[in-house]
Amino acid sequence: MIHLFTNADGNQTEGIGAIAQCQIHTYTLSKLFGINYASTKFKNLQHYQEYDTQENFCNDVTNFFNFPNQINPPTDAVVFDHINDDFIRFVEENKKSDDEIYVELKNLDLMKFADANANKWESIISELSDRVTIDESKKYFDDNKLNISLHITNFIEGRDNDRSESREQFVQGNKKEQYYLNLLQKFDRIFNERNKSLFVGKEYHIYSRSQTPGDLSQFESFTKLGLPIKFHIDEHPLISLYHLIHSDVKVLSNSSFSYISAIYGDGLSIARDTFHHKIPENVIYSDYDGNFDESILSFEEN
Repeated sequence: MIHLFTNADGNQTEGIGAIAQCQIHTYTLSKLFGINYASTKFKNLQHYQEYDTQENFCNDVTNFFNFPNQINPPTDAVVFDHINDDFIRFVEENKKSDDEIYVELKNLDLMKFADANANKWESIISELSDRVTIDESKKYFDDNKLNISLHITNFIEGRDNDRSESREQFVQGNKKEQYYLNLLQKFDRIFNERNKSLFVGKEYHIYSRSQTPGDLSQFESFTKLGLPIKFHIDEHPLISLYHLIHSDVKVLSNSSFSYISAIYGDGLSIARDTFHHKIPENVIYSDYDGNFDESILSFEEN
């Protein structure tokens, strides 16, 4: 009997999303191959600094996702770097063995495999997303309103290490700021024109971080729109992730954190057409100016 796992170790450089997505797709891979899954505790994550100790932060992340069959990585695990013919042959030859065999798969190929097989694992994800929860006292969405969320990533000196252009990060006054502003104005027009009887109202939520905790000055352009926006700046990332998952509409950044909110959530996602990974359902792709097929964005009465 094979138990497949990948080590949830951020190596002091990776955040919640990058490590969690590999756990998720080790699980989907195990289901597709008909073998058991095992999880390990999160450790050595980045972006914990302003919230808690490293140990407490990682324990909170472990409890938040609640991945099944948690183990301590065995020292005698069979290790594979890639999802290749050797890995597949070993799995097929040993999946019915009476022995307890732990197989550690490195994360080198996991997201590539997930993207190539998105249509096969989309139905599996609910088994994991149903395990996510937070304390009732930390939930704040008004279920009688349409909750529209924007996840806005920006580079924070001293806490981030990825300046790659593909992340298309927000900077006050840049084109990515205008992208979000355009989308907010589109949403307001669309939801004012349609489905007026469906919702008591709508509420916008902006999730982001600041260089100086609590500083909203870089989001001044959003406040000038005159929309009902609630800012969740420097909020604990697990609280933000929970609400992004449960948003009716969410605008994604090119990030793993956004990716998890899209594949775990039932709501509609708006992603740039440069988004890194495949989202199998409930997604609309936009160009860099925030243009998309608006006819898709509608809600029907039950």
